[in-house]
Amino acid sequence: MPASLSVRLSINLSIHLKSLNLSVRSSSVCLPIYRCIPTGLRFLKPHVSGQLIKNIIEIFDNFHINHFRGREGIAVLSGEEEAAYSWVAANYLLGKFARNRTDWETVGLLEMGGGSTQIAFVPKQPIYSGEFQININGRPYDLYVHSYLQFGINAVQVWVAKVLSQLYPDSHILGNPCMLKGDVKEIEVENKQTLLLHGTSDPEGCKRIFKQILAPEKGLKCEPKPCAVGNVYQPSVDDIKFYAIQGFTLAPKAFNVLGPDQILDIDLLEQEAFKYCRKNLSEAVQAGIDESVASTTCLMGIYTPSSADFLV
Repeated sequence: MPASLSVRLSINLSIHLKSLNLSVRSSSVCLPIYRCIPTGLRFLKPHVSGQLIKNIIEIFDNFHINHFRGREGIAVLSGEEEAAYSWVAANYLLGKFARNRTDWETVGLLEMGGGSTQIAFVPKQPIYSGEFQININGRPYDLYVHSYLQFGINAVQVWVAKVLSQLYPDSHILGNPCMLKGDVKEIEVENKQTLLLHGTSDPEGCKRIFKQILAPEKGLKCEPKPCAVGNVYQPSVDDIKFYAIQGFTLAPKAFNVLGPDQILDIDLLEQEAFKYCRKNLSEAVQAGIDESVASTTCLMGIYTPSSADFLV
């Protein structure tokens, strides 16, 4: 059993104990815990995901780690469930579900994991697809939710590699504009084909790739309308305020472009990303960026502003 997994889950459980003001020694603690695993698990090989679930069950069955007792369930969330639960958590923390509120205004949510990106919000227009109904404190909420599989931090790197392999089908060694010069990486794409990518530090070229990946379909290929990315229907977000979490925070934090109000200036992020992505790997490391995420920081610096297409 991976020690790091045990430590992380133990820390999380301790935090929840404190937040509930419960004593570790209390024998009366009976609280159901529903262990929900995000969609990224579906991208792992079956024997790997199976072993991971087995490890989690063993940890939760260890009383020295898990002091909660009660009926417990475990499930792999669908992308839509992941989006809806994240939306509920964000709005709950913001006090949007308080019983004394006189308005029903909520915020939208964008969440980027390793394998997928989720969006959830309450549109002001009718929902023709992707509706997810929730009832909280007696109030019904008609959510639009969608999970963009293969659009997470790790998966989108494979997307970029696929586009490059389509441009240069006869080569297995390819220049990657979304990676820094001096960086090299192997990526497995379809049919177990392995590509060797080397960075070219070309932010303009990287942006062109993302515009191709994220381009919405038009005409008959987009039904119902409007489409946000590809042929995925999404109602207009109008002037709804959105919170972006997880992977979306990587580049803004790295480039220090968040103001005191934590509102993201997308244009400034892209400007700083372009400056950074022109560096080579050594220059990025000298500037204080961890070598293991130096090229990922460049990729996310271009991908995050480009993914404003999710907010049509």
